[in-house]
Amino acid sequence: MYSPAYGEKIMENILNSINEPSDIKKLSISELKDLAVEIRRMIIKTVAKNGGHLASNLGIVEATLAIHKVFDLPKDSIIFDVGHQCYTHKIITERKDDFYTLRQQGGISGFPKREESTYDSFNTGHSSTSISAAVGMARANRLQGKNNHVVALIGDGALTGGMAWEAINDLGHNKEKVIIILNDNEMSINRNVGAMSRYLNTLRTKSGYVHAKLSVSRFMKSVPGIGKPIYDFFSRLKDSFRFLFMNNMLFEEMGLKYYGILDGHDIRLMTRILEQCKEINGPVLIHIKTRKGRGYKYASSLPDQYHSTTPFDIKTGEKKNKGKYNLPVQMSERLIKLGAKDSRICVITAAMQSGCGLDEFKKANPTRFFDVGIAEAHAVTMAAGLAAGGMKPVFSVYSTFLQRAYDQIVHDVCLQNLPVVFLVYNSGIVGSDGETHQGVYDISFLRHIPNLKIISPSSKQEAENALDFAFSADAPIALLLGNQLPEHNLYNSQQNNMYKWAMVTKAKYKKVALISNSSLLVQCMDAAIDKKHYSYTDVFNARSIKPLDKQMLGYIANNYEIIITVEDNLLQGGFGSAVLEHLNKYESAKNHIICLGYDDIYIEHGSKEFIYNKYSLDTEGISKLLDSLKLSNEDKNAG
Repeated sequence: MYSPAYGEKIMENILNSINEPSDIKKLSISELKDLAVEIRRMIIKTVAKNGGHLASNLGIVEATLAIHKVFDLPKDSIIFDVGHQCYTHKIITERKDDFYTLRQQGGISGFPKREESTYDSFNTGHSSTSISAAVGMARANRLQGKNNHVVALIGDGALTGGMAWEAINDLGHNKEKVIIILNDNEMSINRNVGAMSRYLNTLRTKSGYVHAKLSVSRFMKSVPGIGKPIYDFFSRLKDSFRFLFMNNMLFEEMGLKYYGILDGHDIRLMTRILEQCKEINGPVLIHIKTRKGRGYKYASSLPDQYHSTTPFDIKTGEKKNKGKYNLPVQMSERLIKLGAKDSRICVITAAMQSGCGLDEFKKANPTRFFDVGIAEAHAVTMAAGLAAGGMKPVFSVYSTFLQRAYDQIVHDVCLQNLPVVFLVYNSGIVGSDGETHQGVYDISFLRHIPNLKIISPSSKQEAENALDFAFSADAPIALLLGNQLPEHNLYNSQQNNMYKWAMVTKAKYKKVALISNSSLLVQCMDAAIDKKHYSYTDVFNARSIKPLDKQMLGYIANNYEIIITVEDNLLQGGFGSAVLEHLNKYESAKNHIICLGYDDIYIEHGSKEFIYNKYSLDTEGISKLLDSLKLSNEDKNAG
């Protein structure tokens, strides 16, 4: 079915005996190795069917088993940074039989969730948070007189995030009892960048330290009579011993005891080191080296493409929905064309080169492409600096990660009214990644910021036009891009001013105005052109969320009996709120106004279609609403 790594033998029956984490402790090292192969098989089979994070999970199987072998969950705690690598943990913590429901509506999440299991000690989904959370949990243990252990498992990609270093700075100073496992696979999604990546690479060249230390300590302890005193003496010289083998020890200088680099696939070595670190009353960092995608040749050779994947054929590795979401690539192609005409255009990403479709832009413009690592706040302020220096910067980012730079958008970009373009992908519902990745907050947390303009295109063609327009806006502007936009405009329009709305249909009787944008414009059009509704319902493409097209909105208010706003966003502070605020201030209150969107809740994981249906935002839901309306004068079915 798949190619085992390094000659591993495929077993069939050990996983069947694992019903809870304590069962891991009963297994020998040899059995744990076989179990790792079985778990990989389950992960590959499930992700091939459901989609999900593959390469990262295949790389961390042995390390996860070693953690469960040594620690006692849920009394002890493990915090997965980002959390997308928690599949092995879920399988061995009483969710094995439900693992086939991974990322499906009603099934288990692809990320740790405290609501899902007592073994998930902290919800994660964004990068670089684990050490901060671990410091807090360790302090809680100390303040309550508990001697529980806290483990933070963080990747070298996440270590490029500033929040991780803020936590390390605090931890090294205050000496809380935290074990950090640094999973070094030289990758986040793409290859890691920056000085930290170079530093870790220098450590990899000096990885003999721990092995030498273990060999010497075993030898000394084995000497009858005098071995233990000699070992104790040398232990007191451990700092000198460590620096003899490894110079420039950043982690040691910051107050953490450093062990590494270990083979993260060597369960015996991992369990031995973890047992030793349990006895240290202070912060420890264990640096392990793993191979992303281990055990599946396609994920191993192309880890960036299999970091997060759609369903695929296990035998061939061929993705079943390949090319379905190609908007980032199209926008990158447009950027290349625009960049060829204007040398001031440059692009920034935060460790999302491939996800934001920027591979070709980087090739075409290597000096005008900047991957800053997982550092969204730095990316935004750097963009502000570029704009202040006369360049035309574009920050290409996923919606869920733009939240991490809110202060910088407010203070560094918009306060100075600097012309930074935000290309915000995956705006609106994204589906199976769930609560931590749903892009349903964009309008609410951006709309109130002075100077910022917000455009939400309803097609890929309109998105390209919006990008052209953004460079002439001479103001900060965010393009909110949904992930299922149709290729071309849904209506004939020669209007290139993105601040202007478009009337998409022309009903005989002007009774109901459906105002929407982005992915939901299609749902509104399909509901409006139904034979039951087409004679009295018009659809408007409100692509400009800020500024509102006040002229068109005034026309709607004066001519339609009922106004319905439909948005892929929270209702609180969203597009519907903007319409209500304007009408309340400038227009008469003769209209009945209905706002459709999401209430004050976090939206669960599930397919986009399922979520639209559940919250009555699909064609069926909008049609039912139209059916239920009570209209005056002419009958709804007139004409």
